[in-house]
Amino acid sequence: MSNATKVAKKEMEKKEIKIDVLPVGYVSELARLCGCSRATVWNALRGRVKGKKSDMVRKMYRTKYLNEK
Repeated sequence: MSNATKVAKKEMEKKEIKIDVLPVGYVSELARLCGCSRATVWNALRGRVKGKKSDMVRKMYRTKYLNEK
């Protein structure tokens, strides 16, 4: 293993990775709560669309799953 690889590996080990696991059906649940389609939720959460509906979906997502106000 090269020295650069060892350094990179040590840097990766230092970083703490936090992965949130969302419940099964979260897209359908958000779609139902927001009154829109699953495709709208999917695209809004991935930043593919902009607008009032997408902003509402993202706000609902943060409130429900990230415990933000």
